[in-house]
Amino acid sequence: MATDPIGTYTPVALHLDPTSKTVTTPTSSLASAVASLNAVHTSLKGVDTPSQTPPPPIPVNVKRSGHIAKLGATAAAAQRKGTLAYAAEVFGYAIAMAASRPPWPPRCGRVTSWY
Repeated sequence: MATDPIGTYTPVALHLDPTSKTVTTPTSSLASAVASLNAVHTSLKGVDTPSQTPPPPIPVNVKRSGHIAKLGATAAAAQRKGTLAYAAEVFGYAIAMAASRPPWPPRCGRVTSWY
């Protein structure tokens, strides 16, 4: 019976330097991945924003956020009226539209349940 490499846990020796916060490993197969991790960490240390997080890669599409909020409100109103099939359909549209957003859109000034 063959073993599943994805289901197998293999511990790897990693060392974190407490002063520079860089990761090192004696495993040569992970050298490029550790170098990439350290490069990302170095670039994130240089971020000059109040929250110390990098800015999003793309601007917010305000129309999309507004449309998702309107779909959610319409679905909630339909649910209160008792038209559950229509409410489920509109909630599905809102969820699909929200899920198709970029992975990291910045938050608009307010946080809603649809964001």
